[in-house]
Amino acid sequence: MDFSKAASDLMQIVKQATKSEEVQHLNKVGRGEIPILVYLKHHETDDVTPSDLAEDGQISSARVATLLAGLEDHGLVKREIDKHDRRKIIVKLTGKGRTKLNQQREIMEGRVQKTLEAMGERDTQDFLRTFQKFLDTLKEVNECQN
Repeated sequence: MDFSKAASDLMQIVKQATKSEEVQHLNKVGRGEIPILVYLKHHETDDVTPSDLAEDGQISSARVATLLAGLEDHGLVKREIDKHDRRKIIVKLTGKGRTKLNQQREIMEGRVQKTLEAMGERDTQDFLRTFQKFLDTLKEVNECQN
């Protein structure tokens, strides 16, 4: 097998996929409000600050401030002054935010499920097995090169 050609073919497939409307939507969601809601849900017992969100999302503090303003306007998060350190702002997920996050997860899972159903059982099993193997091998190769 010509692995150089296979690598080139894979890169072309990825390039085409990134131009698709579906993947562009996922990228937009991944850089927007949903990751903040997910982080807050996974850290509900912690005092999460805007700088925690910026660090986790690898985005600027200005971008976090903009996203939080929109989320707060929609009642999905609330910002409070820390009771122990009045210089700190703590961000919390609201009940409405939890509901929105669950709705988005259900929508995405439904889309993926329909896609896998359309692929059929055998192709889905092969895809999942092969994709996991690809990710595991990619990780191993990257670890060897570092």
